[in-house]
Amino acid sequence: MATKILISLALAFMFLACSSPQKPEAISPNLKHIIFIPGYYGTRLVKQTNGGPEVVWINVSQTLWGGMTLAMHGLGVPGASELTPTTVLDRVSVIPLLYSINFYGDIIDTLRDHFKNTAQVHTLPYDWRRDYFSAVQLLDKKIKNLQSKGVKKISIVAHSMGGLVTSYYLRYGNQRPELAEENWQGAKNIEKVIIANTPFKGSMLMFSNMKWGDVFAGNTTLTSAEALSTFASSYELLPYYKGAILNDDLKPAKIDLFDPKNWESNNWGLYKKRRKGSPGLIKKRSQWTNRALKKAKEVFIKILQSQKTKAKLKTQLLYFYGYGQKGTYNKAVFLSKENGGPDLLFKKDEFKKRFPDNSWSLLLADGDGSVTTESAQMPSAYKEALDYQEVKYKGNHTKAYDNKDVIKRVLRFLE
Repeated sequence: MATKILISLALAFMFLACSSPQKPEAISPNLKHIIFIPGYYGTRLVKQTNGGPEVVWINVSQTLWGGMTLAMHGLGVPGASELTPTTVLDRVSVIPLLYSINFYGDIIDTLRDHFKNTAQVHTLPYDWRRDYFSAVQLLDKKIKNLQSKGVKKISIVAHSMGGLVTSYYLRYGNQRPELAEENWQGAKNIEKVIIANTPFKGSMLMFSNMKWGDVFAGNTTLTSAEALSTFASSYELLPYYKGAILNDDLKPAKIDLFDPKNWESNNWGLYKKRRKGSPGLIKKRSQWTNRALKKAKEVFIKILQSQKTKAKLKTQLLYFYGYGQKGTYNKAVFLSKENGGPDLLFKKDEFKKRFPDNSWSLLLADGDGSVTTESAQMPSAYKEALDYQEVKYKGNHTKAYDNKDVIKRVLRFLE
């Protein structure tokens, strides 16, 4: 997940978000090849207009005072349009030519500079709003293209949701989740893998954003709660662990976040504004939500289940995850109708208003600010099947590849 703080800081100084697509580089089969895969929010999205492509994610005028939305087209959200992924979000220019905010630019440049004579570095832009299997297919296509040109040594460096894309590919290749059988086909194509801060069991922050939205500066529609609820990826990042939801007594509630009936009965997601739509639109949004929840549960099961083949491969995997951010969202409180609900409590002010004698820390846990350390734990199958190394570092979700010690380990590992 990208950082809201960095974007807000950039906006305070008025930024322009621009990046020219790199010209295709001739593939050198004798070199190593490294593919960088960003996370949620990590790829620019553009709208095709008569005047040419217009950057929507992320665009200064729209973010500050515009009314555009990133909502997926076709689900009845006003202003939604077809958007296309272009380049990985590297930097945001604050003062052109003088000062910029780094996102993924430094890690990509570091890899290219360090391995300029021994490796070619590629990026994998993708539409992070869609289910992440769509990115798995792009990754598979990119790897097959490299192999068709004689490339033998391919490595991956991924962050956050990019780690989910990578993990699925390693274990199942390009098989669709509903039909996938463990074969480790992807891992057989990869020499080395680095993943950082991946929400293997989801993130409560995502569920909170689907209630409140993730508002940047003055545009309240860009990533509103309704917009986020049209992203298939949002459902694939929901918390998928026991005890995530507490009841009125602050005890674990028996609520399945992946049961569509709960979303309908509690007016979550796209059900929240169902009374404002036509019967046809209401039905369409309901069917879409049901499919999104079903697919999300399928990929969680595929990633988290125990290894079935007892494989042991030579593929090396280095995993980083952050700790030290004690205020990472971990739980939410579900208020029943009998107690003023249905409603969900995430934030401190709403929690303290309802439970003045209890500490909000009850809903928090250690993590990287977006993903708890529990959710970030690498599933056992990957530890067993691959040549696995793990590094725990103190820092937040977006800063893994800005950490000097992490970078040293990354470069040494990829040598």
